[in-house]
Amino acid sequence: MATGGIIANEFNARETSTATSVPNHPKARLMYYLKCASIVLNLEQHRNLGILTDYANYNLLNEPGTDALLKLVILLSPDELIGKVFFENEDLNAGNEFFELERVTHMLAVQGSVVGCLFVLLLVCFFI
Repeated sequence: MATGGIIANEFNARETSTATSVPNHPKARLMYYLKCASIVLNLEQHRNLGILTDYANYNLLNEPGTDALLKLVILLSPDELIGKVFFENEDLNAGNEFFELERVTHMLAVQGSVVGCLFVLLLVCFFI
């Protein structure tokens, strides 16, 4: 018995960006990057990342915290994440915008007897 099938993928994008102001300081910018990376990687619930991603209060981060920040930023560098979780879109004329992508797959499988019936029905409808 023959079977046939149709598979269709549907992609949806939902903007998740929020407006923010990052202080013009290298440590604050690294903290902002780590915050973005942790959101995309779903790590923001980790309680130890809070102090390392609070870029508005970058001046409160002590030396051991700064060392930890640098290690994490190197570990999660753009070289590692671009093309995997960060994707550049040169068609968009914007800065840092984040979108949640969703893929929905629709599958339809049809067995041979149903395919034969549909074919006969189409022939009958076409010639009537």
